[in-house]
Amino acid sequence: MKAHWAFGASSCWWALACSQPQAAVDANTAPAAEVGAAFDSAGAALDSNDGSKPQTANPDAALADSKAPDVSPVSQDAVVDSTAPETAACTVKPTLESLEKKYFAGSCAFSSCHSAAKHAGELVLEPGLSYANLIGIPALHPGAVNFVRVEPGQPDNSFLYIKVTQPQAGQGKLMPVGASEPVDADCGIAALKAWIAAGAKK
Repeated sequence: MKAHWAFGASSCWWALACSQPQAAVDANTAPAAEVGAAFDSAGAALDSNDGSKPQTANPDAALADSKAPDVSPVSQDAVVDSTAPETAACTVKPTLESLEKKYFAGSCAFSSCHSAAKHAGELVLEPGLSYANLIGIPALHPGAVNFVRVEPGQPDNSFLYIKVTQPQAGQGKLMPVGASEPVDADCGIAALKAWIAAGAKK
């Protein structure tokens, strides 16, 4: 009985000794498995789309956002004022009647110097008389021997137009008398040029 007990005790001890390392391994590996499972669980949580995953900021995008101009969209209902400032309407029109009444007669110099009474330079610009004194009539000024007063269709070759814009040296002074620069009141010069260019019709 004692020998059997000893063997049994020995067998029991051996069994314990032999089984102990495996138990220890199981005891040591169990926590590692649990830790691994915990990491896997945490990784799954981070990879989920529940918004808990921290987002890495894009420095280029952040820089672009900081430099982007703050441009507010224009409403489709917004009214843009594109109206140009109004200018005074020209009263002189490119017709003989308008030129006689509003350009020739409207100028004190023209009306006084080139009236039927004074007819300076043998030129009369009174209403009803100017046409016969202008169209195809040679200019009497010594510096304008090759010009006529008005050449239909050719304002630059018409001495009347030259005298009110910019006469050249030897062609006398700028008209009307006393003017230091072209006097285009109410678009008189522009109307005269347009009238001549259109054929200087009566």
